[in-house]
Amino acid sequence: MRIILEMEKTLQQKRRISRENNSFVCINCGQTNNELYREILKDVIKLSHCESCSKVVDKYVEFDPVIILLDALLFREEAYCHIIYNARVKFQWKLCVVYLLCDAYMKWAHLQNDETNGSKRFLQFALRWDFYAMFLIAALELMVFLICVMFSVSFLFWRRNEQMKKKDYICLHKALLLSCYGKLLVIPAVIWGQVDSLGCLWLTRLFMLLSCTQSVQIILNSSVLLAITIVLIAFGFETLVATTSPLLLPYLIGVG
Repeated sequence: MRIILEMEKTLQQKRRISRENNSFVCINCGQTNNELYREILKDVIKLSHCESCSKVVDKYVEFDPVIILLDALLFREEAYCHIIYNARVKFQWKLCVVYLLCDAYMKWAHLQNDETNGSKRFLQFALRWDFYAMFLIAALELMVFLICVMFSVSFLFWRRNEQMKKKDYICLHKALLLSCYGKLLVIPAVIWGQVDSLGCLWLTRLFMLLSCTQSVQIILNSSVLLAITIVLIAFGFETLVATTSPLLLPYLIGVG
């Protein structure tokens, strides 16, 4: 662990991301800039160039949201940097509710032992109290995951003798919530009737692992090794909660 931290100090000296209020981040070198573009005429803009690397600060300003989403699905660092720092996304909490609903339905589907087909279950799941219990458990797991990552990142900032600012917490929170998009895989799984498949569950976890690692790497300006270590530790605590959560189920839905 000490070797990893020493490597991070070296990387931090070479490439430092400043996070001042009302500033934008170059998606190429990570330096802050005052603007993304200049408006020359009405509906006519000129993209600004970075003062450090002389490249366009953020090429995604002119891209269609679908292209940005596709690049994010391909885990491109530039797309993640645009979404986290420059896109001014405000709907991450709404997505969080959708994530929890998808995760709760996945847990609820695996809890069922009857032989009813998937379509009937999908139409009836909202009428079952145990589904809402699964929703609470999913929310608890997500909260534990976020707390573990936030604590680890705060610890690393402390080891670097840096103070984590409010904007750092906001960006990290937003990045982690948006990185949970792998939970949305339950939607095509329901359509294809594969919601009971363990492969779908592991694919969801894999997407979350990769996307959260990418986000933590950008926030910390660190190596992949350190970022994936932080995410795996957080996933470990989340798995611990998921393993012990069946003990809470009788108290949530009532015995019998």
